Amino acid sequence: MKFVVLLGSPTGKDSLTRLYVRYIQQQFPDHAFEAIDIGRGIRRMERDRDRFDGLVSQMAEADGVIWTFPVYTMLAPVAVVRFIELLFERSGDGSPLAGQVSTVLTTSEHFFDHTAHLYMEEISEDLGMQVLKGYSAAMEDLQEEQGQRNLKGFVRQFLRASRERTALEIHHDRVRWTPPAYEPQLGAEVPTDGGRRITLITDHREGDDNLGHMIGAFVHHSRHPVDVLNLHEIDMKGGCLGCLKCVYDGTCIYKDGFAAHFDDRIRAADVLVFASTIRHRYLSSTFKAYFDRNFRNGHRPVLHGKPVGWLVSGPLRQLANLRQILEAVAEVQSSPRLGIITDEYLDEAAITGRITAMAREVDHWDEEAWTRPATFLGVGGRKIFRDLMWTVRGIVRADHAYYRREGLYDFPQWDWRRTLLNWMMAAMMALPWSRRWMLRKMGELKLAAFNKVVVPEG
Repeated sequence: MKFVVLLGSPTGKDSLTRLYVRYIQQQFPDHAFEAIDIGRGIRRMERDRDRFDGLVSQMAEADGVIWTFPVYTMLAPVAVVRFIELLFERSGDGSPLAGQVSTVLTTSEHFFDHTAHLYMEEISEDLGMQVLKGYSAAMEDLQEEQGQRNLKGFVRQFLRASRERTALEIHHDRVRWTPPAYEPQLGAEVPTDGGRRITLITDHREGDDNLGHMIGAFVHHSRHPVDVLNLHEIDMKGGCLGCLKCVYDGTCIYKDGFAAHFDDRIRAADVLVFASTIRHRYLSSTFKAYFDRNFRNGHRPVLHGKPVGWLVSGPLRQLANLRQILEAVAEVQSSPRLGIITDEYLDEAAITGRITAMAREVDHWDEEAWTRPATFLGVGGRKIFRDLMWTVRGIVRADHAYYRREGLYDFPQWDWRRTLLNWMMAAMMALPWSRRWMLRKMGELKLAAFNKVVVPEG
């Protein structure tokens, strides 16, 4: 059988994902896995319609398609997102890939790899493809025998699905969305007498009328000056190349204006508001380039503590995966959340009211030094990065210095008080009479430490 493997990594021949593909080619010589580089070839496909159409024809005529890429910022790298935009822009309502079998192979440290896989499942099904659940490999899996067995087992499953063409599970509903026209009545202009600096980052472009009006309403109702940073208007030559040249001191290999805009207008801001229109279950490839280029800051939460809000035009209520990504942007940075406002309300006054409330919330977020505790999105994400930074601290010197300085190496085994307590508990649980006493008193003992804060009942 013949398969098309789409290589989405921007690192070319140095791609670890490409190494996994080469292993598959070597282990299954009776099948043809044609690897096509879209990670580095996307610009040419934008310019050369014949080349793009030829690739789509190859995908349609193959026995199956495998999307491969390293997970970048909770999703695929920007080149894959742009390729998907081109698929929808150039195929119209009818997809030439309808009925084709597809799957996805990623490499990562399992930081939000699930959102990347869900995105690819959604997109593939929107293109009419049948989807086999993908394979999320850790970076080093292929070095271990079990990792090799797992990968070969996954490929055999994909070969069977492609050969038998049996009905595969449908994972996601189609998005049904007719955008309402949002044309707010703004009223009297609010004087900008506040002292906080707000930067609003957007990919707004001509035709995004609802988004433009939402941005205008926020600026109008804000007491604080709003610096609108349109990503289309800055010198950003592309997405992250994965070259890792920045890991030592944070200097990006690109010589464009992104770093200056980030440091002077984003990192220097007190509050951040992101504004975008949903495109194919995510934001635009331009916004993806912005998030990927943040890797010049490594794994350092340099925007820590800045309140984050979102203005979104589109059917976010139907896109749980995208909502999770947007919420995680704030949680991983330990940033207060101002909320996510969409234009899904039919009542224009309700949309404007929510935008006004977000603008007013900026006045109150730091009146008391409090932070909403992170959920698994933030806690799990930060622990993955913490362990990774410690493991590779000899290479990522800028990250390592930041994690040490900010006390982010909070490993539980370094808490000597808790370690001592666990030794004592283990000794007491080993003795039958003390174990019976402890189990009987477990609830009371669990709450005893809080008696200084909360007066016990009775």
